[in-house]
Amino acid sequence: MSTHPPAPQLWLNLSTLLRSCDAATYSRGLDLYRNQHVMELRIEPLGDRWLLTGQVQGSQRQPYALSIEVKRGPAGQVLEWDSDCTCPVGYQCKHGVALMIKAAYKGAQLIAGHEPEDATHQKMTLTQVSDQIRMLEERAREIALQEAQAQVQRWLKELERSNLARTATHAQHPGPTQRNEQFLYLLDILGANGPNPLLTLEVTLSYPKVAGGWSKPKPVRFFPERGQPVYDLASATDHDLLQLIRAMPSSASGYYYSYNLKSKVTLEGRYGVEALQKAASTGRLFVTETRGTLSKPVQWGAQRTITWSWQQIHPSEPDSDLWTLHARLTEGDGQLCLNNPPLYLDKTRGLCGLLDTNGLSMGQLAALLKAPRMQAQALQSLQRELSLQLGNLPLPPVVEQVPTVSGLAPRVCLRLKPATPQNAGLHSPIEAHVSFA
Repeated sequence: MSTHPPAPQLWLNLSTLLRSCDAATYSRGLDLYRNQHVMELRIEPLGDRWLLTGQVQGSQRQPYALSIEVKRGPAGQVLEWDSDCTCPVGYQCKHGVALMIKAAYKGAQLIAGHEPEDATHQKMTLTQVSDQIRMLEERAREIALQEAQAQVQRWLKELERSNLARTATHAQHPGPTQRNEQFLYLLDILGANGPNPLLTLEVTLSYPKVAGGWSKPKPVRFFPERGQPVYDLASATDHDLLQLIRAMPSSASGYYYSYNLKSKVTLEGRYGVEALQKAASTGRLFVTETRGTLSKPVQWGAQRTITWSWQQIHPSEPDSDLWTLHARLTEGDGQLCLNNPPLYLDKTRGLCGLLDTNGLSMGQLAALLKAPRMQAQALQSLQRELSLQLGNLPLPPVVEQVPTVSGLAPRVCLRLKPATPQNAGLHSPIEAHVSFA
């Protein structure tokens, strides 16, 4: 004697499907199913999943083709589902939801391959279908209400943060407990000992200590924006500086905690110079020294000039005589940085600023700084080439200095003579020769 389940069961639990997508998509998919827009449905096993394929009529003339992989629980729960549709949305769309609802009602029948013997127990009555749809619509309204409440709560939270920031800004006598985080800016030289040193700027977070100074800087884990207390409490200069950082190239060693976060940048172009000037004007621009301690605040300094000189390298062997071209900044020590435009950082004096290259281009400056250690004999043998390429720069001491003549004006001499028979037919019958004496 055969037995049948006491109550009809759906092949897929639609409540779990509703929880796996947003309420709007589910509602539109349910409308497509109820309006009989699901044109075709096939179900076949695919490992530990089920493959649903079919067609759903959309807004276009031709129906959309779908392919869905479903992982189904023991009681028909939708554990995972991944749809692919030819509609413009393409993924987890309303057409996929419609096909899933169709599979919920027709899945057991399609898998069995034939109509059940006793349809009164296998098929749901019209009343039961209506009750199921009503329950799902109720659930959809509940989820929509929860989403609306969450949106209001997020807005209230943002409003609360802005109110706290405004209260802190207008506090007349802030106490030790009201020490808010502030932006600190750190300078570093990328590749300081290499041929292409670059000055970088990093934005960090810190707060003033009660005993003076600043706490250990922390990397930012978000890009500062309105509504965040640290941003709302910051000065207009900080806001401008953060916008400039967005426009500059990221440093290779920067921190990345979100998709568009740039906390460490290479100072390039007009924006780079402006950012460095603004950072220095805040009084919160530092260089990280040994053991993570901060230097004294770095200020914007006057423009400095590069001077060039040749230095002899003390040979390790008696017969070797090596020389190298050395660049030095006027008015104290400092590190030359090949940013564009070139910059300098004087850690000893706590200064940074622009460099005057005396007309040298960035390419010329980079090539000069890559000057190798050169043998004296090689320099002497290439004296003419050195004079031509170095221009106004000093020549090595081991090279004979080319004498210069001043106070004399050159005299132009023009000599005319008949052209040779070989050239007479090709050129003018008279040859002209110009010389200077």
